[in-house]
Amino acid sequence: MRLRVNMSCAHMSISTRGAMRRSLGFSLIELMVSLVIGLITAIAVAQIYANWVKQNRTVSSTNDLQSTVALAAFAIEQDIKRSGQGFGAANSTISGGAGCPISGTATVNGANNSVVLSPTGTGGLRLTGVQIIRGIDGASDQIVTLYGNSDYRVASEAVLGGSTFNVTKVSSRAGFNNGDVVILGNSGFTDCRIVQVTSTDSSVVLTDKAFGHDTTSYQSFYKPAGTTSTPVFNQAGGVTGIEFIAAFNLGPAPQANQWRISTASPNSAQNPALQRFSVLPVDGVYPTPRAREVAEGAVNLQAQYGYDLNGDGRIGADEWYNPDETHRPDLSGAAVDWTRVLAIRYAILTRSRNYEPANVTTASPAWMGGGFVMTDIGGAADTNPDSPLNWRRYRYSVAESVVPLRNALWGRNQ
Repeated sequence: MRLRVNMSCAHMSISTRGAMRRSLGFSLIELMVSLVIGLITAIAVAQIYANWVKQNRTVSSTNDLQSTVALAAFAIEQDIKRSGQGFGAANSTISGGAGCPISGTATVNGANNSVVLSPTGTGGLRLTGVQIIRGIDGASDQIVTLYGNSDYRVASEAVLGGSTFNVTKVSSRAGFNNGDVVILGNSGFTDCRIVQVTSTDSSVVLTDKAFGHDTTSYQSFYKPAGTTSTPVFNQAGGVTGIEFIAAFNLGPAPQANQWRISTASPNSAQNPALQRFSVLPVDGVYPTPRAREVAEGAVNLQAQYGYDLNGDGRIGADEWYNPDETHRPDLSGAAVDWTRVLAIRYAILTRSRNYEPANVTTASPAWMGGGFVMTDIGGAADTNPDSPLNWRRYRYSVAESVVPLRNALWGRNQ
């Protein structure tokens, strides 16, 4: 009996010590092991998250980059396709007025402005669908497009003798309406003038084959009856001392757009953008804003003429030229056969906004016309700095296109 009691006490003593040990919690070694495991897990999760954020930022930036360059290329391509509308016949051997410099004035917001017809950086607007303004030392080029919007006239009309300073006689007045903007080309096509039709009333112009273009208010064909308009492009003295032989109807609202890379405020060298600048006013006013941002992040624009040098009606692989090459189309006023400019090819370079800690672009981006000249992000010469100014730390995308000048091609057969 005593032995049984002692054994029971011993058993209870052992059980009590085990329960007490369990109630004391984890040992120090167990806690340290758990802490190390937890830290390793936390570090791994943080690293995975950081990599995910970085990859997501890169993917998002790349998607934005591709969307931007596609939008920019599409906008320019559509504008080039419309170029030459209303004066495609200037490319024919009969008219032969392609490339004629356009002079004149414009009344904008009630004030006469004699420089409104000159895109910035050029010697003036020319009677050609597309002009390229060459950038210096690989800097961005500029593209100037010109086209009309007449729904009633797409061909040229011969100018007849007997025209006066404010009345132009033509072989047929069909399709010419009050409010239409008309380009008059002289016999040598060295001086084209811009006027606006203010009268097609035979009792005023004394014939059914003439239109007037004076400075008095008039009733536009394109506005409700009873409203008057002020001529935008007509000069007080009219057009005198020049023998005109052709008239090109550009409709009531012709467009001359200058495509350029802008670093001016609100843009900067670090944050450039593709702009469309309106050269011509419409109905006496400029659009607001006159320089409209099309694509942010565009850093360079390059373009070349497709010039039919051998006269076979096609552009060969070796017939693409920069605008400043000798005996090729340029903006210096040199004699050029603009009827041989049959196409334009161009490329837009865009840069992502995401800075990478290492070089992700190891070679200068290129297009079908050659390589882009790269600079530091601030616009200075490339010094390969170990900083966010290094162009190699950013990703780039190039969109390029070849666009036939269809209105010029159609005009050759007129």
